[in-house]
Amino acid sequence: MLEINKLDEKNIEITEDNVLKYRGAAVYFAQNQSGGVISVSSENTVNPAFVADFASLQINGVTPATVEDAVKELNSFVGSFSGGGENVSPEGLANTLNTILRNTPFSQEFLGIYYESTNPMFVPSAFGFAGNQFITKLEFPNGYTSIPSLSSMTALQRLTIPNFGLAFGAYQFTSLNSLEALTYQGEPYEDGTIKIPNNVTLNFGQGYFFNNAPNIKKIILKNTVVTQAGPYFLYSMSELRDLVFLGSFQLNNGLYIVSCPNITRQSLIDLFNALNDRTGQTAFSITITAASYNRLTPADIAIATAKNFTVASGT
Repeated sequence: MLEINKLDEKNIEITEDNVLKYRGAAVYFAQNQSGGVISVSSENTVNPAFVADFASLQINGVTPATVEDAVKELNSFVGSFSGGGENVSPEGLANTLNTILRNTPFSQEFLGIYYESTNPMFVPSAFGFAGNQFITKLEFPNGYTSIPSLSSMTALQRLTIPNFGLAFGAYQFTSLNSLEALTYQGEPYEDGTIKIPNNVTLNFGQGYFFNNAPNIKKIILKNTVVTQAGPYFLYSMSELRDLVFLGSFQLNNGLYIVSCPNITRQSLIDLFNALNDRTGQTAFSITITAASYNRLTPADIAIATAKNFTVASGT
């Protein structure tokens, strides 16, 4: 007996002969094979696939009457999409997850990534979201240790990322012009705020961390390691005022925070206090906007220089 039950709008449970086989994101789809056999496959190939005679199949506790009913019923909720099986022939239904998405009134999930879009016919690429102009809300569940580039997603307003084990690279979050809040799993959104989870590694090479996100006023970081951050860590963040460091900020290269004229003096003092001590090692430079530099006192700058960092004024 193969039992498939919907747990909520994003998750399903699959049990085979009373043994739990899968519980998680509803990325499965059903197909009608020959001889009255139903195949239940996952778009994410790391998940197991299943086959069953439709008479040995239960969906939400009910055995379907026909093969066609089984396919239609499964695809009405597998993938967390309401109405997925309506007005679609079983033969043409759900050959791929994209087929399910395109036959539903509201696209919401792709490979376990949840999203809302201004265009219900839009299906994101499995290889990245960069440049997308429709998605307004995006959620990566825990389990992703890296996420694709989200650069130039001009409609994106709210973003949720996993809460541990992440490494970010160059241009990951550039030109998110509509971004209102970023948080991680288990932490609520706060308008105008970016919340980065604990123990994150940043390696930007010649790229940016964030730039051109005019709605963001605060960034909160926890125990962050920066392996390479040139030329720009934060750039052209016109409304950014507050940098909050909850834990250490280990800087293993130079750092640029420029074209961010409103960053407060206290934020820079907190940055200097969170820095690792590089005494006896190669000195690195922290370059900040001229307006920010002019807010600092010699005593403020001495906090950084005592750790073998120089503080310079940029544009």
